[in-house]
Amino acid sequence: MLTLSFALAAVVSVVVAAPYSEVHQHSRRFNSDNWCGAVLTHSRINSVEATWTVPKISIPSNGDVGAHYSEYQWIGMGGTSGCAGAGDLLQAGTGAEITNGDVIYYPYYQLFGSSGPMVNNDLAGQRTQADGIVSTVSPGEEIYCKVTATSSTDGTFYWENRSTGKSSTVTISSNSGRSICTESVEWINERPGDPGNRRPFPGFTQFSFTGISAGTSDGSSVNLDGAEDWILYRDQTSEILCHPSRTSSTSMDILMG
Repeated sequence: MLTLSFALAAVVSVVVAAPYSEVHQHSRRFNSDNWCGAVLTHSRINSVEATWTVPKISIPSNGDVGAHYSEYQWIGMGGTSGCAGAGDLLQAGTGAEITNGDVIYYPYYQLFGSSGPMVNNDLAGQRTQADGIVSTVSPGEEIYCKVTATSSTDGTFYWENRSTGKSSTVTISSNSGRSICTESVEWINERPGDPGNRRPFPGFTQFSFTGISAGTSDGSSVNLDGAEDWILYRDQTSEILCHPSRTSSTSMDILMG
């Protein structure tokens, strides 16, 4: 089941402090070929939120102008935990692609199971047609997003474009026979594609996830404290394409290289 709604808003010794990433979060680093950001393993997650500015993407200086470049900025739950195919990933955010030099930006959402996306609006030309998402985004606009698991099989995605005053809500139900996995939460800049066949990764302007928070079913909230930093590497090489840098327990810069 899918419903949508759109609305308009409108003299002592000097102490040099170490960066937040060195002294507070006690994080671990994880090398990835498709994710760049932070992942927190935590039980009973039922919501996640953050705000970011849509980055501008470009063909890298040594890139192929005829290639299909893409990346997604998203928040979600259930992407990495021990659900092992028994639970689904609920995610939403913004995406951007370059095809033969043409650049497009859009909001997107996805319910992803072990066999692939069951409901999505970012594949095979369905981005703005099949699932009804028609709101567009542009680089430099500030987007607030929240993903909520309203039951074990149902979820709600909410976007608020704080630069234009427009908002969108999507409600979704899974028909996979599995529950939404609530054992991890993610804030990610992604290089999409299948393992071993990732899409070319574009250049992008630095941006930040801010207001980072996730709620649990017992009413408590969590943030970046204790999360892993995921570093994006080019396939089977030591070249870093993207890395996170935390500025507080609720904010994180996403940078190239």
